[in-house]
Amino acid sequence: MKDLTQYTITEFRNLPKRQFGEDVGNFDSLIILPTRRKHDSGYRCMEFVAVKGEKPVCRMGGGSDVIHLLGLDGFNCFGGNDSKKLFIRRTENVTFNAAFRIDCLPCGLLRIFCHHQLKAGMDLSSFELYVDETKVEK
Repeated sequence: MKDLTQYTITEFRNLPKRQFGEDVGNFDSLIILPTRRKHDSGYRCMEFVAVKGEKPVCRMGGGSDVIHLLGLDGFNCFGGNDSKKLFIRRTENVTFNAAFRIDCLPCGLLRIFCHHQLKAGMDLSSFELYVDETKVEK
């Protein structure tokens, strides 16, 4: 099996793109893949590569100029419909430490990871990255 550090930018760009609304499940890291497209904000749009273990799975996003770590509100409430969890976190000042880390692959792309598995939000204008608090990486 090819090591993640051996992939080229072209190989990442040639990965299949997830379908809108498709759930790719949990993954271990996320690679930021800049595009040439400009967002309405004036910043460049990004695609993202979900990586399970050392294997790139698919590209996601493409219309986002920003990554919202732990979701739009920072409370790690996947899908925004977990109102009980969100209420508890806001009213009881519950915090979650994901301890995100970023490194730079030999091809020059940045990779985001933490001690937990990750989950992606929808492919919208803002890309949301969540942490599965129950699944710790091996």
